Amino acid sequence: MAVRPPTRVVESTGPNRIRSVQTVDRYLLALDGVIELDGSAFEALELDFIQEAKIFALRVGISYDAWLDVGVSTQVLRRAGLAVETDICRELAIG
Repeated sequence: MAVRPPTRVVESTGPNRIRSVQTVDRYLLALDGVIELDGSAFEALELDFIQEAKIFALRVGISYDAWLDVGVSTQVLRRAGLAVETDICRELAIG
């Protein structure tokens, strides 16, 4: 009887991180008008941003005020789960 070590499946986060960066980057470029999107394309990109923003902010250490400084609205930040009270450093320590 052969004994093998247990198989570990390592979940790669590389592509997910790249996708997050690309989504955030495209959204900020669209906000600045560098890339032009029609209404439905912008809405779709904004939904993608909302899904990625909190995880991205926690990973990179971006504050609520920093998002505001680059033009992200308070409504979008709220929908992304980021609020004025969100303490990024505390969440990084816990999460």
